[in-house]
Amino acid sequence: MKRLFVGFVALGALALAVWPALADDAANEALARRFYTEFNARNFDAFPEFIAADIVDHTGGPDMAAGVEALTKELQGFATAFSDMKIENDMVLVSGDYVTVVSTAKGTNDGKMMEMPATNKPVDFKAIDVWLVRDGKLAEVWHVEQLLQMMTQLGAMKPPAAN
Repeated sequence: MKRLFVGFVALGALALAVWPALADDAANEALARRFYTEFNARNFDAFPEFIAADIVDHTGGPDMAAGVEALTKELQGFATAFSDMKIENDMVLVSGDYVTVVSTAKGTNDGKMMEMPATNKPVDFKAIDVWLVRDGKLAEVWHVEQLLQMMTQLGAMKPPAAN
């Protein structure tokens, strides 16, 4: 009986030790999911609520401007090029302060993208984002996407030759 009691006490202590980490994981996942919800709604004004003012976007290399304003401007440009673009989360993985999201983006290129005029062609491609959460906000992001597939779908590039 004494061993059973000690076992339950140990199990309870373990649960109390693990519970905060699980709560942090859930909060971090919610932050990442909110990004896609707000992007899909084109609610860019909400970004400062959950994205750090000095967010670092590692996507474009060391010369890419940091900060929520720069990230917002970049995403607004993308939303202008694909006004109906929606991003669906296919998989969300959380490991401590890191949240990895595998997603599918679908939309029609009905606006200018950088120097390329609208093609009015649909795109459907995968992307992977790794977010770092710090102090309750998205603080860093690493983004990769199937750019070759997207540019091929837009007619800007020829498909790779089959082997």
